[in-house]
Amino acid sequence: HRTGLLVVLAGYADKMDALMDQDPGLRRRFSLELRLEDYSPEELAEICESAASDRLRLSFAPGLRDALAQHIGERHGHEIGQHNGGLAVTLAERAFRRLATRL
Repeated sequence: HRTGLLVVLAGYADKMDALMDQDPGLRRRFSLELRLEDYSPEELAEICESAASDRLRLSFAPGLRDALAQHIGERHGHEIGQHNGGLAVTLAERAFRRLATRL
């Protein structure tokens, strides 16, 4: 009944590799692998802008998205592979907390 069942496993590449290495038969059973590329700093800045708008009802000033993309690349580039889209949401929430403490 191999064609009547679909099982999807999702996770970060290193963790999925470790899981698949636990049993020699897993790679044969899960023969189709789809690896998605990490978001770019520009894409993360766009996600952050959307999170700020949708979750926090805040809007970006002109030029902020480009400046944020540069900031993400320079200061958080090493974190992208670990957090990916979650990094953008975290940055938006941190900015909101800082704004709230200033008001």
